[in-house]
Amino acid sequence: MGYNLNMSTTRYEEQAKFEFVGIPPMVRASQNEDWMARAMELLETDW
Repeated sequence: MGYNLNMSTTRYEEQAKFEFVGIPPMVRASQNEDWMARAMELLETDW
C-alpha cells in the first residue's frame, strides 16, 4: 500500500494565493509576549 499526497493548489486555484503566504492573524502577539497565554486570554473573552 502506498501514499497519496494531494495539494490544494491543484484543486482550488482561486485560493492558491493563501497557500504560499498563509492567512494573516486577526490578533498579533508582540515578540516578547507569551503568545500561548495571550491566546488563552482571548479564548476566555469575547474580544
